[in-house]
Amino acid sequence: MTPLDKVRALYTDNSPRTFAEDLTAHMQCGYVFSTPEYLLMVRPVWSKAPQEHINDVWMAFPPQLWDAWYVYAFALRDDGGLRGLVKNLLTHMPFYLPLVAWERSGDTLSFFSTDKLFHKYAKLHTFTH
Repeated sequence: MTPLDKVRALYTDNSPRTFAEDLTAHMQCGYVFSTPEYLLMVRPVWSKAPQEHINDVWMAFPPQLWDAWYVYAFALRDDGGLRGLVKNLLTHMPFYLPLVAWERSGDTLSFFSTDKLFHKYAKLHTFTH
């Protein structure tokens, strides 16, 4: 299954929007990177904003407030488990922000230190900041 197919498969008749709508929102208010190896839909957000604003795919925060990447969708052709996902995710971020956020299956949004994630999972050098 391709990364695009993996993300598209997350959408059901009960999803609040279609995959095409979320893709369009991220192309206008965030970043979309798609190759045969990975698909990433991500937006720069303000971590202090209410969760409903962060979850709003059409919400574009002013650049001076950006302090986190909200990973809306990310899939790899061969993910290698959590370690593989996080390592590859960190190498594909457009630029450095101190936090990375995601939620899993409707849980509350979780924020993580970008530098700690690099140290723990990626064993890579951090972005220049």
